[in-house]
Amino acid sequence: MVLLEEGSIGIGVSSCGRGAWLCTGSVECIELAVRAKAFGRAFRKDVSVETVERVRESILDYNRRASGR
Repeated sequence: MVLLEEGSIGIGVSSCGRGAWLCTGSVECIELAVRAKAFGRAFRKDVSVETVERVRESILDYNRRASGR
């Protein structure tokens, strides 16, 4: 993931910016990252709840596509 200039997070994007790794396909992983406030530390900037929610939805969509549902 990369924190883009406008404050959103690009998933799977290889562009310039502050990056962070997150296990793909796991909503539990994102929940743990939220509880540990890992997004703010990784990006060295506060990340909005809405942005984290979009990341969560992207992971759920990825899981649905991967499982063929």
